[in-house]
Amino acid sequence: MIQRIQTLYLIFIVILSSFFFSGNLLTFIDMNEKIYNIKLSGASGEAFSLINMDNLIAGFRIGLTVLIIILSFTAIFLFKRRKIQLVVTYIVTFLAVVLTGIEVYIIYLVLQLKEISIIPGFKILIPPVIIMLAVLAARGIKHDERLVKSYERLR
Repeated sequence: MIQRIQTLYLIFIVILSSFFFSGNLLTFIDMNEKIYNIKLSGASGEAFSLINMDNLIAGFRIGLTVLIIILSFTAIFLFKRRKIQLVVTYIVTFLAVVLTGIEVYIIYLVLQLKEISIIPGFKILIPPVIIMLAVLAARGIKHDERLVKSYERLR
C-alpha cells in the first residue's frame, strides 16, 4: 500500500489540507497601515466588513477542506478497488478546483478595494498543489489498473 506512489501523493494531500487550517491565508494592509487577515475560518471582523465576504463562503471553504481530507484518506485504503479509488481521486481533484476558485474569488474581492495592498501567504498556493497531487495520484492509479489488466490478459 505505502510503496505505491499514488499513496504518497494522497498522504501529501491529507497533510497539506490539514496544514491549510492553521495560520493566515491572505494578509492585506490599508492606507493607514492597518493589517487585516483572512483565515480559512473567515476574515477578522473589520476585514469581514471591508471586503463584504459572506459567512457562507467561509463555511463552504472549511467544508470543502474537510471533505478533501476525508476523501483523500479514504482513497488511501481503497487500494484493492482501484476503480473506486480513481473516482474518489477525481472527486478530490474537482473539490480542490472549487476551493481554488473560491480563493481566487476572495482575492478578487480584496483587489476591488483600491486603497489596499495584498501580502499573499504561501498557503494560498496549497489548493493548486492539491490539484496537481490529485492528478498525479489519478495517473498512478490508472497505471496500476492497466498493469493489472495486462497481467490478467497473459493468464
